[in-house]
Amino acid sequence: MLITLLYHRAFACRYGNSPEILEKHFSFLKENYPIVLPLDPLDKKKISLCLSFDDATFDFYKIVYPLLHAYDLKALLAVPVGFIAEDTFYSDKERLSALKEFSFHSSPPSHSFCSFKELHEMTLSSRVHIASHGMHHTNLSLPGVDLSLELEVSKKILEQRLSTPIHSFVFPYGKYNKEVLDQAKKHYRLTFRIGNGLNFSW
Repeated sequence: MLITLLYHRAFACRYGNSPEILEKHFSFLKENYPIVLPLDPLDKKKISLCLSFDDATFDFYKIVYPLLHAYDLKALLAVPVGFIAEDTFYSDKERLSALKEFSFHSSPPSHSFCSFKELHEMTLSSRVHIASHGMHHTNLSLPGVDLSLELEVSKKILEQRLSTPIHSFVFPYGKYNKEVLDQAKKHYRLTFRIGNGLNFSW
């Protein structure tokens, strides 16, 4: 059996948990559950957990990634590709501060996110499995959305920039319809959404 736990920010806010709370979560989960990445084998006699973090904001690299190392864990990271820069000249303090005003409704700055350089480092560690989160964190069920751009192009960019196959797509806002799902299945082996559910396989 499989449950995916969804996280967002690594600081205390509406969509986040403080680093201290996250560390308590990780400590408990490490002691009590097998933690798996997409397509890992599942123990049929136990509930396996997949840790999923949306949006690839800089706090993941700065706070969550070191905690994954400390607790020997691994996680899925959903990347909105259109916001990712190659690198940044902003300081860590400036990047974390920018997250306090973060919103996808107001064109968040690229330094709020992990850079491609940081994503590549994490990919090489084998602790982080990269998923596409589309190009622009768009509700894909809305009319007029360029599904080829959001689903296909985002995948190709990630594979080219990170030199790794991309198997997974995480629906922004958990929104999709039959057309979106059919298109996603053409390009990805796995899709993830927000919602309650117990899975028995990938």
